[in-house]
Amino acid sequence: MSVEAIVWALGLTDVKGTDKLVLIGLANHADPHGHNCWPAVSTLAKYASVTKRNVQRSLARLEESGFISVEHNRGGTSDTPSDRRPNRYTLNLSTGVAEVTPRGVARVTQRGGACDTYGVADAPPEPSLNHQRTARTVKARSTFLPGTGWIQSGVGE
Repeated sequence: MSVEAIVWALGLTDVKGTDKLVLIGLANHADPHGHNCWPAVSTLAKYASVTKRNVQRSLARLEESGFISVEHNRGGTSDTPSDRRPNRYTLNLSTGVAEVTPRGVARVTQRGGACDTYGVADAPPEPSLNHQRTARTVKARSTFLPGTGWIQSGVGE
């Protein structure tokens, strides 16, 4: 599996739908340079959840557009009989390279509030005056008197 090849395939904006899924499947079987991948068409069909014929069409489109190169009957190992060798695919990693942007998130404004460069809203300048009473604040402002229970002090403050 090649993380580099998978990242390349995921970053392509020109490839869509089944073609993209097939390309990611090929990248999953490639080495870090995009070479030596020979998955079966049935394996790629399972990855993309399509028929083998749809995978064959996608492979033809990917080859035609220059994203992959196909070497017919060149895959497998030296132990694979020559009449049973699968096609070997090479990913052309220099094709369609997406523009690399610096890490981080662009300045975004979410729901009317100003945000910093990481998409986190800035703190409001003044604290909220809408203080809801919770069980904790009620208990903190109350006094327990034996026989009568809790008595709130400072009601209306």
